[in-house]
Amino acid sequence: MKKRKVIIFGASNLGNIAYNVLKDKYEICYFSDNNKEKWGKVFNGLEIIAPNKLYKIINKGFKIIIASMYYKEISRQLQNSELKEIYNFCYCDANDKTYKKRYSVDKIIDNKIYDDIKLDEKFKNKFKSDFSLIYKLKDQNLYFKDKQYKKNGKKVLMVSYIFPPIGGGGVQRTLKFVKYLKFFKWEPIVVTVGKSFYDDEEDKTLLEEIPRDVKIIRIDHNYFNSLQLNPEKIQQITDLIYGIIDDKLLMKKFIFNVRNGEEILCPDIYIGWVNILLSELEDKISLNSIDLIYTTGSPFSDHIAGFYIKKKYHIPWIADFRDEWTNSPYSKLLYKNNIFRYNFEKFMENNIVNYADKVITVTPISRSNYIKNFALRNNKVVTITNGYDEDDFKYIDSREQFKKFIITYCGSMYLNRLPENFIVAINQLIIEKKINIDIFKINFIGKIDLPILEVIHKLDVYNLVKTKGYLSHNNCLYELKNSSLLFLPIGKEQKFKSIYTGKLFEYLRLYKPILSLSPKGSLVEQLLNLTRSGKNFEYEDINGIKRYIFEIYTNWLNGNKKFNPNKEIIRKYERKNLTKRLVEVFDNVLN
Repeated sequence: MKKRKVIIFGASNLGNIAYNVLKDKYEICYFSDNNKEKWGKVFNGLEIIAPNKLYKIINKGFKIIIASMYYKEISRQLQNSELKEIYNFCYCDANDKTYKKRYSVDKIIDNKIYDDIKLDEKFKNKFKSDFSLIYKLKDQNLYFKDKQYKKNGKKVLMVSYIFPPIGGGGVQRTLKFVKYLKFFKWEPIVVTVGKSFYDDEEDKTLLEEIPRDVKIIRIDHNYFNSLQLNPEKIQQITDLIYGIIDDKLLMKKFIFNVRNGEEILCPDIYIGWVNILLSELEDKISLNSIDLIYTTGSPFSDHIAGFYIKKKYHIPWIADFRDEWTNSPYSKLLYKNNIFRYNFEKFMENNIVNYADKVITVTPISRSNYIKNFALRNNKVVTITNGYDEDDFKYIDSREQFKKFIITYCGSMYLNRLPENFIVAINQLIIEKKINIDIFKINFIGKIDLPILEVIHKLDVYNLVKTKGYLSHNNCLYELKNSSLLFLPIGKEQKFKSIYTGKLFEYLRLYKPILSLSPKGSLVEQLLNLTRSGKNFEYEDINGIKRYIFEIYTNWLNGNKKFNPNKEIIRKYERKNLTKRLVEVFDNVLN
């Protein structure tokens, strides 16, 4: 069968991935790009042509596949040129070089599809209290009348997109709560994603930790960008947002922006999953049997599900913020100076936290921020930190490798989580002949954004850094256990003072020296000092970083056992103890 001829729009990293993924399926003939400096040059052995040449070529049977993070702007550009055969390439992990991960090629929708969006005030007042109306479902009042499904024991419906087999640090919090809730007479029922496009690696070993009798409802996530939407889904998502915002003028401005290129999937792409969840949930469970709703974010769309379920069924709702939302340290990068979008989501966040019965944060500073920024009562917001699970450490090989001095970081590296000055400090120690590179090794385990990876390769002139990609949770702990120093970059700006990363508490439990990089006086620094578990330095303090690495290295060479963490304090962060604290919050809400 003859292959369809294709032009890939985007001569960059994502274009390269698209080429390698699609070259066996299509006859790829050209690249195109808006960057004039690329025109006429060769990319992957193919000519890069100017966009104004596409109109002549497209009539010869070509289809255009956009492979760019600016797909919406490019799609409008091409549609305005009256080009029709336009598709969007989406890959789940833009840093992947295997070209074997999940991808989609979707036909670009006509931008005029947004012209049919309606804002119906009367309908909004109805569906706010009965989300089923959005989906034109049959009357669901039977769930109020049917009490026979109510069993003994207390049940909590836990809505969490991030759940095994999805891996990564964010999954641990909800997983461990689910694991230990039954110890405290609570039965968790988990609503999570089935098939998804989530870009973290899977870790199927985590599934083994879920008690076998826990009911898990998996709902597939079928669309991941706005170009995959049809008019019905667009209206449904608009209604969901309108019900949260509850302000017609603000919504009109939002819709105006959407028609001019703003992303309709708000606050994140996972509202598409919540839309599917709400349309299917009542067929999968009797919500009348639920005592409490627990939602966790990010993604923050999870909380939208909690909002609507509480509205219809009057079930108490707890919103757990693993990260701050609009007050995130990454907000400047995430909103990219889009002031309206920031204010729109903050308005949404305000209505969510005020309607929830309790708000949980993971740090005391985040708790103070929510109380202050949204005028919440002090007793409405509680802090339950992240932690570690003692069970995870029972099966780690206790033998330690003493042949090399190993520094390990386990986690993602993105945005402001930077390792540059750490590598510069080590380079200087080598130049000063204070460390022996033959017995020195650095492990970076986890997903690393491409720009940071390029910086690492450039600075690592002695080839000490080994990047291992994503490892299962158990294998990651094994690597950390067999390390001499644990590295923890947090962020350089003052907003990073309020962050505890989830990995920090597992670092503490490993009883290994920790070198963290965050602002002076940060929560991480306070906790390291309190537990005697290491030292924190500001990102620019290269001399301080050097001194501490040399100190730990010298102690290691001499076989000294000077490291003496406060294990009694560290034990307070054990997951079972934290679940007990969560149950106290649950019981308090019901009483």
